[in-house]
Amino acid sequence: MSPVALLGIVWFLAVLAISLPKVWTRPSFRTARLIVAVVGMAFVLWLVYAELVVIGAICLWCTVVHLIAFALFILVLLYGRATAPED
Repeated sequence: MSPVALLGIVWFLAVLAISLPKVWTRPSFRTARLIVAVVGMAFVLWLVYAELVVIGAICLWCTVVHLIAFALFILVLLYGRATAPED
């Protein structure tokens, strides 16, 4: 297994752990979820750059994972504050 694939698995496990229903409503995990989502998107952007510029080829499986990471990023942005208690 490549180091990039291992990083991806670790990232998805971290997202799963901090997005479980019991954890989702805790305000203390809201910032952690946003940080993990932003780090994931930054890494996806770097990987897309590497595919397009450095390697010169697009990986179909990687693209699917990138789209899933992007969707998770959007969900965290849209619904991360929606379940927050009113201040």
